[in-house]
Formats: sequence, C-alpha cells, structure tokens
Amino acid sequence: MRLAYLTTHFPFGHDETFFEPEVRSLAQAVEQLYVMPVRPRGPRSAFRDLGSVDVYLPAGGFATWSLAFQEFQRNPRAALAAFAMIARPSYRPAAKLKNLLLFPKALATAHVLRRIGVDHIHSQWITTSSTVALIAAHLLDIPWSCTAHQHDIFFDNLIPEKVADAAFVRVISRRNAEFLIALAGKGSRLHTHVVHLGVDVPDGYIQRAGSGPVRMLCAARFASSKGHRYLISALQQLKERGVEFHCDFAGAGELDAALREQIAAAGLEQEIELRGVVQHEQIVKELNGGCYDIAVLASTEKPGEHEGIPVALMEAMAAAVPCITTDTGSNNELIDETCGVLVAQRDPTALADAIESLATAPEKRRELGRNAHARVRDAFETKRTTAELLLFLGCSSHLPKSA
Repeated sequence: MRLAYLTTHFPFGHDETFFEPEVRSLAQAVEQLYVMPVRPRGPRSAFRDLGSVDVYLPAGGFATWSLAFQEFQRNPRAALAAFAMIARPSYRPAAKLKNLLLFPKALATAHVLRRIGVDHIHSQWITTSSTVALIAAHLLDIPWSCTAHQHDIFFDNLIPEKVADAAFVRVISRRNAEFLIALAGKGSRLHTHVVHLGVDVPDGYIQRAGSGPVRMLCAARFASSKGHRYLISALQQLKERGVEFHCDFAGAGELDAALREQIAAAGLEQEIELRGVVQHEQIVKELNGGCYDIAVLASTEKPGEHEGIPVALMEAMAAAVPCITTDTGSNNELIDETCGVLVAQRDPTALADAIESLATAPEKRRELGRNAHARVRDAFETKRTTAELLLFLGCSSHLPKSA
C-alpha cells in the first residue's frame, strides 16, 4: 500500500509530536508512507529517520497555486464539484472559511499525490486536514479515511458529510466516538471505529527509590482546561500538611503569567519549577530514567471541551510512573484504581489527598507503576494500535472511491 498521511504541521513543526510513534510504525508496515502537512511550519522536518517520505508544500504561495491551477485545468468539472462539496452545505462559518481558504492547497495536494501514485489517503484530525483529504481523494478517485481526536470533533467541520464519505473514521476514545456519532447520525456507527493513539513502550524501566521528597511531573500546555490552578491549590495544601515534594511544570501558554503569580502567592517557588517547553524526547528520557514518582494532570471539562486520552499520561504509564488525574474526558478509559488514581475535577482537596496517599506510600506507587506499564503495553502500545488501524486501511484501500 502506498499511503498518504495528512497532518496539520507534523513533521514540519514540533506541536504534533504524538504522531511520531504511529508514523514510524506505519512506515515499517506499508510499501511507502508519504507524510504531508496541510500547514507546515517551515521547509525542514523536525524529526529524523521517520522512515516516511515527508512532502513539503506550503499552504499558499506561488508553487502551491501553480499546482492547484494545473489540477484544475486537468478536470475543471471535477474540481468545481469538489469545491461545491465544501461550499454548498450549511455549517459553521469559521470552519467553512478555513475550508475555502485551503481549497487551492487541496487541489495542489491532489496533483502531488497523483504524481506519486498513492492508494489511500488518511488524515489526522477531522477538521481542515480531512477537508484536504476529502477533496484530494475525490479528484484521484481513491478511498480516504481520517482520525478524529477531541477538539476537532467539537469544531464540527462538515462532520456528517465527511463521516458519510470516508471509508472509515477512527476515533481515539469511546467517549469521543459517541460524540462523533451523535453529530454524524446513528448510521455512522457502522464505519466509526475506536482505535487508540499509541505510544512507544520501553522493554525496561527504572522506578525511583522511595527516599526523599516525592517528585512529580505535570506535562501540559498552560491552558485553562489543563487545570493548573487547581493543582497549585492542591500543592499548597500539601505543603501546609508538611508533605515534602517537588513538581515540574513542563509546558507554556497563555496562562504563564497568571500561574507564576499564583505560585508566588502560595509560597511554592521552591517546590514548583516552571521548565517551559521541554523537548518531547527529553521528557520521555526522564520518565524512562526514573526521574519521577508521579505524573499529575488536573484537567477540567465543560460542554464542547474535554480531554481525549492524554498522551502525556500514556507515556508516563509506559515508563511505570503512576498517574493522578481527574475523572474527565476519556481519562477513565486509560486509568482505573489498579494503575493510578482518578479524582473529581476542580477539587484541590481531593487532588491533594490523592497525591498525599501516594507520596507517603512508595510501595503502592511502585505497584501502581508496574500495573500502569502493563496497561499501556497491552492496550496502547504503538505497534498494537497501528496493527488495528492497518486492518481498516487494508479492508478499504483496494476499493475505488466510487465503490
């Protein structure tokens, strides 16, 4: 199979690093994998030795418009029909505007993939990258599919039309699959499938010794949905209780200044270190090297906004680091009482109690960590999730798009 894999930025950017394991795994399993972002950050790949052919084509500009014009000239009627697919339906104006702006990129993508000779297009996200996949697949008369995550579902970018047209839609969690089916209609259930996004699982791992202050990691962007302010309040309670700890915040975002002020007001400058953006490979190295006792994430949810299954927690569990997080989004599809702790959202006291219960029980931490490693190895390991995805790709890619 010659597979085109459409993303938003990856690999020409660092903000979709969680696609890396799947890309490496797919590249080993198919005849040739072509990774093509819709809006690349720059002309150079940020990742080495993926095993894929990484195709750089800007979202706009002379080169892209030239290829788009060539594709339009090849079959104006087909191009206009593809344009009508995104222009005629009634859906969110913001989504429609993005689709229309990327229409030339979709034509250019079709031109490039025609020249390459791909059998199937799979897009990550059911937003603009799947719009490009939809258009290109129709122009090439080949099947396409996509992966839906979380916020992209709530953006509601032609979801009923895309789900009906795709060979299949893969969703990364059961809860989000139900949201997607509710938007697309009950008939979409037959070709909507839950296939987790996988992570690499090391054969071995190092667990920290039980001595000294408990070390925690919170790896998440500084956004309100990640609940840092509740975590800081919980850590303030821990300090008041006399629990010794150190917590690294790995991330950045719009709440940086507000979080710094809250940390200072709580007197936690010595206990919390704001590390900024830490390279993904460095975080994984530290987790696997036994640098942390606990990973913590205080996510919140509201209508239209909740977690999928956080990759940061999966990677911690793969390294036998037990996780404490909130019972929000799809977190309970990853974690149960055998391998971590779930608490109510927006409840600093419950979060502080959970952290204290593990901070003072090193043997319990190690037991949960071992179980966490087994949990991710058995259900979320990249080779396993890629094999599931390939089953659906293999069943659809031999069929022409018109079938």
